[in-house]
Amino acid sequence: MGTNYYACTLPSSGISKYFKETLDAQKYLALKDDLLTYLNASIYHLGKKSIGWKFIWNPNYRIDRAEYLAGSPYIIKYMAYMFNKNSITRFILRPNIVVYDEYGDIVPKDAMLDIGFGSEPGDLDSLDECDHIDTTLQKMFEQKGLLVRFANHCFESDGLIFSTATEFS
Repeated sequence: MGTNYYACTLPSSGISKYFKETLDAQKYLALKDDLLTYLNASIYHLGKKSIGWKFIWNPNYRIDRAEYLAGSPYIIKYMAYMFNKNSITRFILRPNIVVYDEYGDIVPKDAMLDIGFGSEPGDLDSLDECDHIDTTLQKMFEQKGLLVRFANHCFESDGLIFSTATEFS
């Protein structure tokens, strides 16, 4: 049991204008499809905090299949941030980002960084929050010589724990 945290990218003025014009023109089906597409691309699951544990970050990445099949070392496509505190901080502090919890409550950005980078003990070897590991990701880290420790289907980078599990319960 714990609390999940999310970040939402607010629409730019151009996107907001488009949505308003589409609504005014009563093109409801187009608006529905476009809104769903926008929402699916603009909401990021940041991760989960359970009492007594370090925050478990969702890496928010995808594997570029074409790059993988071509044997390229550039198979990771970061969807929001890289696997380090600097990149996560820059992402969360962007002016168009709103952070909220699974109950819909807005979380101040400085509070989210405190939660995410907190100093609670976290033993990667005894975590049971993660249910699988993406072996492609692990191989990519090894090929690049990155010092990332994998255990129990999670990995640790820059003192943070990330889970490649698709569901956080």
